[in-house]
Amino acid sequence: MLEYRNVKFEYSERYTWDKKLVGSYTCSDKKLLEGLDTVSFSSPSLEKMHSEIDKYIDNRNKNIELQELSNKAIAEFYNTNHYKGD
Repeated sequence: MLEYRNVKFEYSERYTWDKKLVGSYTCSDKKLLEGLDTVSFSSPSLEKMHSEIDKYIDNRNKNIELQELSNKAIAEFYNTNHYKGD
């Protein structure tokens, strides 16, 4: 387990369909993503993972506001269109 700015994430490797080994970083830190619909996110490099974590931390309030706005829009869509399920 790796850590950056008190956020935990991990590195994993796997083989592609054409047998090439690729690696990526994945973060599913519950505290970082609390209040957001995002469960996890990935990045192909350590530098990009650090950048994504920085964005989540540094823009926390804006991300929460946008999530709340999205939730309201979804609720309004379902209410307005008399959505009954699939």
